[in-house]
Amino acid sequence: MFKKSLLITLILSLLWITGCWSTRELDRLAIVLGTGVDLEKDGQVKLSLQIVKPAEMKVSPEGGIGGPGKPALLLSHQGQTVFDAVRSFIAINSRRMLFSHNQVVIFGESLAKHGIGPVLDFFERDPELREEAFLLIAQGEAQDILAVPDGLEKVSALAFHNALSASDFLSKSMKVTFNDFILAYNNKASAAVAPRIELVKGEGEQSFRIDGMAVFRKDKLAGWLTERETRGLLWVMGKVKSGILVLQDDPGGQDGPISMEIIKAKSKIKADFEEGKPSITVEIEEESNIGEETKPIDLTIPEKIKEIEQKQAALITNEIEAALHKAQILNADIFRFGEELHRADPKAWSEIKDRWEEEFPDLEVQIKVITKVHHIGEKTKPSAPK
Repeated sequence: MFKKSLLITLILSLLWITGCWSTRELDRLAIVLGTGVDLEKDGQVKLSLQIVKPAEMKVSPEGGIGGPGKPALLLSHQGQTVFDAVRSFIAINSRRMLFSHNQVVIFGESLAKHGIGPVLDFFERDPELREEAFLLIAQGEAQDILAVPDGLEKVSALAFHNALSASDFLSKSMKVTFNDFILAYNNKASAAVAPRIELVKGEGEQSFRIDGMAVFRKDKLAGWLTERETRGLLWVMGKVKSGILVLQDDPGGQDGPISMEIIKAKSKIKADFEEGKPSITVEIEEESNIGEETKPIDLTIPEKIKEIEQKQAALITNEIEAALHKAQILNADIFRFGEELHRADPKAWSEIKDRWEEEFPDLEVQIKVITKVHHIGEKTKPSAPK
């Protein structure tokens, strides 16, 4: 559905454009679907644009996109600034770049470590650029990420967009729009995050993987969150929608791993000041279904269900603790605890806000988790060979 709706949007938009402004005819435009920005060793900005070929953007009977040729072209050019690089594309491509359909913006690792502040202005200032485009941070170069072939989507920018749109099913990463990032970036009481994308070796060719998060301190990449740490962040932020929790048996136990499907979760952050010292309590409520058990368990025994719920609570607590530990090492308030403290007591917050970077690494956080097994499936008693 997304593929077809995108094509309809492109066609209608282009008809509207050509109908209203005769100077912007289709054959004079280059429709950008993906944008990558890297920093070269000489300090220049390298801009990579994935440009769609309308003639090749056809929906096949099977629902895929692509004609006999490649449906997209990847062009790269350097400049002293992003805007300079955009204009320099005229030298290698006579068409005007149209960014209103851009799906993803990818910043390369070198640029992120050096500082993204200088390049953000172009993306904020140009009214044609979509604030709802997803932002990604490459572990490596953005150009290499955009160049990765994808057998299903044909256009890598669409593959990245669809993968991020489906990230709620895994809760191992978090989709972040450019607007989301800018709001966090401009907030002095919190640290901005964006999903990580990297190249992985597939069967015969490279593919991509989106997991974990990039953590920023001010405008510089401070470090990465693992999948486990990322879900710990998502628990606190109330953004866990689905996913699988694999509960391991205790050493020497008789039960095997159990797969739990998360069906509902919510969080509450309580902020307070005790004698001028900030404190945070995170409360999580989670419900799940039993999706799989690798060794027979008699689920008619109430103690077994309670034991599963306790294991879930311990696993969730461990994930949150892992995320908190990494954030405090990086000294980056990715949880927005500073905002909660401000809301709880503006006067007390005003006394510590200027030294929040000193307070956050030692912030005391209590974690309370309540879990409930909602459904155990069609089987309640273990199967056994006769």
